[in-house]
Amino acid sequence: MGDRCRLRASGLVRTSALALAACSLLAVVAGCAVGPNYKPPQTPVPANWTGSTPAPTTVELTAEAQELARWWTEFQDPTLTSFVERALTGNLDLKQAELRIREARAARGIAFSGLGPTLTGTASFQRGRAAGLTAVTTNNYQAALDTAWELDAIGGVRRNVEAADADWRRRWRPAETSR
Repeated sequence: MGDRCRLRASGLVRTSALALAACSLLAVVAGCAVGPNYKPPQTPVPANWTGSTPAPTTVELTAEAQELARWWTEFQDPTLTSFVERALTGNLDLKQAELRIREARAARGIAFSGLGPTLTGTASFQRGRAAGLTAVTTNNYQAALDTAWELDAIGGVRRNVEAADADWRRRWRPAETSR
């Protein structure tokens, strides 16, 4: 009778341990799951909204609009013209917007690089001569190559790329209207 109880108890312990291991594995896998694809929220805009709109990418100005764009020339003041032209060429808002866009592009490139393999290599050469009765010259060549590829099984790198894309789009918007 005692042996039967021990066998039953050891079977129960094994079953419990197996169930605990399965639940732990399930919890770990569920914790690694990545959520659904991001969709920006749709924000309704009232029909009578009169806020700013982004500038079109290609603008064909009428003669009147071109004249208005250079309003300061009507004063025929070389000092004023010089000030305005220096201000336009030294427009820090525009330059900062361009730098932010470049920064966002570089960050996207860095995030995207995580999807592919990495390859590193090193090489070296040493030459030595031992002093003594017979001068012996030795040459030592070394080369190493290392490659690695982390699979994006749970989508973390792809989410980083999506975030970098969204950051690039966010930074692109102010640059369109900086000037």
